[in-house]
Amino acid sequence: MSQDHILALLKQYWGYESFRLQQEQIISSVVAGHDTLGLLPTGGGKSITYQIAGLARGGLTLIVTPLIALMEDQVSTLSRRGIRAAALHSGLTPREVEIRLNNAALGVYSFLYLSPERLQSASFLEFLPQLAIHLIAVDEAHCISQWGHDFRPQYRRIASLREYLPHVPILAVTATATPHVVKDIATNLKLRAPKLYTATFARPGLQYAVIPEEQQELRALQILQKVEGSAILYMRTRLGTELVAGRLAAAGISALAYNAGMTASERQKRQEAWMQGKVRVMVATNAFGMGIDKNDVRLIIHLGLPPSLEEYYQEAGRGGRDGKGALALLFFKEEDITAGWKRLEAQHFSEEEIRRFYQNLRDYCAYAKRIPVTEETLFYVNEFLHRFTWEKERFYGLLQLLQLSDKLTFRIANSPECAIRIEATRAAIDMLRRNDKECDALFQFLFGKFEGIAKYHHIIPYYRLEKGELELAPKTVHGLLERLHNSGYINYIDLRGALYLQLEDAPVFEFDFAYWEDVHRLKEERYTKMIAYLRNNSMCREAFLRSYFGEQLTESEQRCERCDVCLHLKG
Repeated sequence: MSQDHILALLKQYWGYESFRLQQEQIISSVVAGHDTLGLLPTGGGKSITYQIAGLARGGLTLIVTPLIALMEDQVSTLSRRGIRAAALHSGLTPREVEIRLNNAALGVYSFLYLSPERLQSASFLEFLPQLAIHLIAVDEAHCISQWGHDFRPQYRRIASLREYLPHVPILAVTATATPHVVKDIATNLKLRAPKLYTATFARPGLQYAVIPEEQQELRALQILQKVEGSAILYMRTRLGTELVAGRLAAAGISALAYNAGMTASERQKRQEAWMQGKVRVMVATNAFGMGIDKNDVRLIIHLGLPPSLEEYYQEAGRGGRDGKGALALLFFKEEDITAGWKRLEAQHFSEEEIRRFYQNLRDYCAYAKRIPVTEETLFYVNEFLHRFTWEKERFYGLLQLLQLSDKLTFRIANSPECAIRIEATRAAIDMLRRNDKECDALFQFLFGKFEGIAKYHHIIPYYRLEKGELELAPKTVHGLLERLHNSGYINYIDLRGALYLQLEDAPVFEFDFAYWEDVHRLKEERYTKMIAYLRNNSMCREAFLRSYFGEQLTESEQRCERCDVCLHLKG
């Protein structure tokens, strides 16, 4: 395929006249059928590489990516450009998954997004032979390496696609990968003689500075009052985002908090307000930013320390993408460094502790109720903590470790939910509806919105029952559902306060303790490098970061002449 055709696709769907960085070389390599690894910085246009390559190769492109929000955002963006795409994720009902897979088999979509966990699901593997897959793209490919800062063992399942699709090229892209991680990606994805394209990690418009500061919030406020433009303040805790956003708003600066504790709809609403310029400052945890494409961010402030330079570079790199300049300021105090070490220690567990925790989980799940439609165990955290005497912080740390090691899966609903299945006959329900307006509205909603609800349970967020479509007060909804359950019209399971858990089905608990000790050691090494970046007062900030990611710098590249170190040395 000619370069002219690739450029024509870029112009037709994205409106650009030319490619940036290594985009064109990456696309050409993939279109020619080569396994390819692309390292492009944050904001470097990684998604365009697999989207245009996919359109050029035709058929269906399978895109593996870790976040539901990222999938939905890209599907929405492609749809606005007139390109058919769909996503498979845990937020869909079995029927919705089936419909999307049928459409994919019929050739309706050009792109199908899914998580690495979904690759091994029976529903997907059943449809795989029917899908005309011409390209496999792996986004955030550093997740496949234990040396990567977002290591997810589930990413290693992607290589199994090679058995089913031996002649389909794989494109792996990431923004943050050291040389060791690059090697790991190629090995674990089983890439065949991969073509490697690396763009520079230099950000010419970004001015880095590290600032020792005890009064971090006050200093951030003062800077926001002097520096105009859109801004992001990164913090380590959910509560911190809420408090600081409130204080900024009280001082007359438009600000919102963003963290993983909010519902998906609330996060989306706040993100859109910030993207559209209705809100100037987003005060966020690291849950915010992946897939964000806003070019005019003028200020990135970190209040506290990220756990690694990879994470810091990715977050700071969301500033000044239009090349017109931005400040990346990292505030810290000595207590922040100590707190970081404590967080790491809280993620370190003995073999005895891991075994005891897993056995406690099995004991709890042996009697706990399950959701019929998914077979997940309803897991009430406070009940478990009290019964088995665990601290909440250790509980969540161990739960995440066991999920990473494929011993269980768990999920936390974005908002309170319930499970409902209709039990009574249609005739009995119609009689009830004639005499009760609230019941009439509820059953009209259930039958109209949830296909098959008389056959199997549907998990429904309460906000869908309480607002908009039904306009019933929350207390009314819960009471109504309880009444209908007790009288046999529906089977109703209140899921508020629960997380959903599934343990592996294995008679013996096998766990590679030595492997996870190595993973923890690597986290400590990355944090040590983060502290070295803080303490550094002789090496250009940008040169420090570029060298960390494996770039060989010329003498002229040793100084950016913009960062706090360069300006200090310049006098």
